[in-house]
Amino acid sequence: MFLDNKLAVFDMDGTIVDTIGFWRNSPKRYLNSIGKEVFKEDEDYFKYYVLRDSVIKMVEKYNIEYTPDELFRLLEDDVKVGYKTIKGFKAGADAFLLKLKEKGIPTILYTANEREYVDIINENLSLDRYFDHLFTATELGAGKDSREGFERIAKMYGKAINDIVLFEDSYYAIHSAKEFGMQSVAISDTHSENRLQEIKNECTYFINTYKDLPIS
Repeated sequence: MFLDNKLAVFDMDGTIVDTIGFWRNSPKRYLNSIGKEVFKEDEDYFKYYVLRDSVIKMVEKYNIEYTPDELFRLLEDDVKVGYKTIKGFKAGADAFLLKLKEKGIPTILYTANEREYVDIINENLSLDRYFDHLFTATELGAGKDSREGFERIAKMYGKAINDIVLFEDSYYAIHSAKEFGMQSVAISDTHSENRLQEIKNECTYFINTYKDLPIS
């Protein structure tokens, strides 16, 4: 198996669960709820940009009577409601993770999201049944654009950073993995389709679902 003697490090949102849409669709849901339509030229922006950036555009362009921080907190509440509806993994992810556990391959969750969102998904899906550790970037003190978080994970197991195989859906993390000498498995996600070719060019393996991966 390509993961023998490796550390399997997984992103959360868009990689093992379909949650990216809650973030990307929240600007449109909110604007519609107050009787406003999204301008056509902003549709892709809201679909592909992070919510922190989207709320700035919303306040500036749609005459929202909140500061960007206030609006972000308001939309976050809507996103959390969505997270609580998640009752399953992306296709084949749970079976693949269990197979890794059976084979004794360390599995680590490393997400840029905050702990409260990890806790919601953990409560719904029992993530700690599948993973040895659940880390956020905040807890590791580094984002995935830095070597530090990955090096801390590798050090826990007496490994080097190039012993990590990163499972991801986002271009920036896959690009970082290549820069840091790590292998990566890119998982197809509709919310990353604007950079699909770049992702395919940078990753080691590309899959549509976890069922595409060998588990024997």
